[in-house]
Amino acid sequence: MAKGWPLLALLLFCGCAKPAWVAYSSSIAGLEAHFPVAPVDETRSFPVGDLACVVHTLVARKDLCEYSVSYFEYPRGIRYDEHHSIEVLARRLKGKVVQEFASSLATSHSMQPARAFRLVLDDGRLVEGLVAAAWENTLHPHRIYQAMVVRPAQVPVKDTQDFLAGLKFLDE
Repeated sequence: MAKGWPLLALLLFCGCAKPAWVAYSSSIAGLEAHFPVAPVDETRSFPVGDLACVVHTLVARKDLCEYSVSYFEYPRGIRYDEHHSIEVLARRLKGKVVQEFASSLATSHSMQPARAFRLVLDDGRLVEGLVAAAWENTLHPHRIYQAMVVRPAQVPVKDTQDFLAGLKFLDE
């Protein structure tokens, strides 16, 4: 056995050698993100009043966790409220909001500041995420972004923080 193998095995066993995350960037999506594995595009539609919105979601599932970024065009004329959208998300996921606060994530200059949230689901899983809105004079006007990680309570928080902190919105 080579001299360096015991040290390498120890580093791998202790989790010190973390594999690189998969970069995702799209001018159509208007964002850059890093996922623990390659994300899958799951596009679906949902009603907003009498209108249907198409939601584009990039999802990566790894180690009992789900990392996702969603975006959709919000209909003009319907007032957007971050707090309400977080409450709706909590109901849709069968959980409750336990914390909501201003996010430190840097949004583009033409976006509203992001709102961060934490949810506890009825099955005990935790959700940490953020919502942000782009309005007029942006690359994607009236677009809503939502990023979140759904994880079991016993899974460490670091990957969640790395995922959310790595999200970047594109201006041009």
